[in-house]
Amino acid sequence: MSHLRNTLVLTALALSTACAGDGATEPAANVSPLEARTTDAMGSRPAGGRCATTITVVGGSETSIALAISGTCNLGHLGRTTMVAAQTVSLVDGGIVNSTTYTAASGDKLLSSFAGQVVSPPGPDVTFTGTETYHGGTGRFEGASGSSALEGTATLGGPAGTGEYTTKGAIKY
Repeated sequence: MSHLRNTLVLTALALSTACAGDGATEPAANVSPLEARTTDAMGSRPAGGRCATTITVVGGSETSIALAISGTCNLGHLGRTTMVAAQTVSLVDGGIVNSTTYTAASGDKLLSSFAGQVVSPPGPDVTFTGTETYHGGTGRFEGASGSSALEGTATLGGPAGTGEYTTKGAIKY
C-alpha cells in the first residue's frame, strides 16, 4: 500500500506542476495574439498555457492523499498568473480531483475544477491527464465557462515535490 501511496502522491504532484513553463512573461504557448483576441459565434476563445508547480502533502488516509499545490503559469487571457489548488488523489484507482484558483496580475481570478487520472505506472515520477472546467471568477472572469484538456508530470520526494502541466481548450467570459 505504501508503494501505491507514493505513486499517487507523485501523480498528484504532477498535476500540481502542470503549469510550468520556460517564460513566465511570454504569451501562452500555442495561442497567438490574434487567437487570444478572436471569439467564435458563441463567444468562446482559445485558452491554454503552461504551469510550474510545487506540491505539498497535507493529509491523507488509507485510500487517498490530500495535496496543496501552488505555482506560476503563463496562460492565454490571464498572462503571468499564480495558481493555488486543493487536490485529492485516490490511492485505489488513481483518480484525481481538485479545485484551482488562478489569479492574473490584474487581480482577476478564474476558478476551475479538475477531474483526471494517473496514467503512468507507480513510481516517484507520474504522468496524468484530465479535463479542467472553468466555472466563474472575479473581474472579467465573473461568469466564465469552458474547459481545457490538461496533461502533466509530477515528481514527489518525501512530503513535497514539483510538477508541470499544459492546458489547451476554450473559455467564454
